[in-house]
Amino acid sequence: MTTSGLVTIHPLTLVPNYQVGTNVYLWNEKTNSTVKFLSSNQVVTESMFSFLLSNPSQKVFIQDTSLSSYHDYLDEHLPTWLGESRVPRVLKTAVFAESLHGKLTKALELQSVQKLVECGIQCGERFATLGPQAHFDGREVHRTLRHDSSFVTHAVNTAFYAYLIAEKQGHVEESVSDICSGAMLHDIGKIELATIQGASLTSSEQSQDRAQRREKAHPTEGFKLLCQEPGVTQTQLMICYQHHERPDGHGFPVGLVRDEIEVASRICAVANRFDGLTCQREERPGMTRLAAMRVLVLEKNTALDQEATKCLEQRMSQTSTN
Repeated sequence: MTTSGLVTIHPLTLVPNYQVGTNVYLWNEKTNSTVKFLSSNQVVTESMFSFLLSNPSQKVFIQDTSLSSYHDYLDEHLPTWLGESRVPRVLKTAVFAESLHGKLTKALELQSVQKLVECGIQCGERFATLGPQAHFDGREVHRTLRHDSSFVTHAVNTAFYAYLIAEKQGHVEESVSDICSGAMLHDIGKIELATIQGASLTSSEQSQDRAQRREKAHPTEGFKLLCQEPGVTQTQLMICYQHHERPDGHGFPVGLVRDEIEVASRICAVANRFDGLTCQREERPGMTRLAAMRVLVLEKNTALDQEATKCLEQRMSQTSTN
């Protein structure tokens, strides 16, 4: 069987003793084809999960027609898994991330700003209410998240890193929710690019110039979109508008300096920069966690907020206890 009609899923979302409810396939390098790993009526066994855990590069697929059922499976069991001490932290991270990825993908397919905003707000609330149960470890988060440069992946990743910083800074639940939802929506001004297939940059001068203009304009365009939606908070608006401002005043769209930039926006700027460095792009591979952190440390207090950078650095270097 080829990969036609199949979509990839994170292997660690196949939780032991649970039924996924869809056929699952593995990629066989020797035959250049997929083989069935799990039937829809089977329960994931401990040995199956151990195999996936010991083979982190194993590609896992489900049929694209089963994607909705797979996301229902994640959403139904997520609160239970996050609250169970026996569930490894890396598994909690994988399931949480894939659940958010699925929700945002569905919202994006509806091509409705309102639905996208509603989804972002709901995801932010999930970080605030369920995140403390997961006890996320920064290194495991980075290792587990997807690292492609798609709109959805970047939104989810930025929200994760923003959560790590906000939690380290001691923000209360409501503030964490706003920060994470704002991080999910920070690039909404790029939404047209995100929904066009093949929207990556080409090598032509004209397309590069156009891309640069759109890059400079997207905080303002996103701010305009969010202003028209009910329920959007001041924090979410400012994150969208200010996430490319810099403490040294050389950012955009306004050129604000230091304390003129909202705390939440400074957090998102650091999270956004870290994911931008570590994600894979057509023109370059993503940096390692350590290499990206070295760049951020060099940029703190000029391009990036010193405290937010220090918090992410601590979260990315701390020793896991699980």
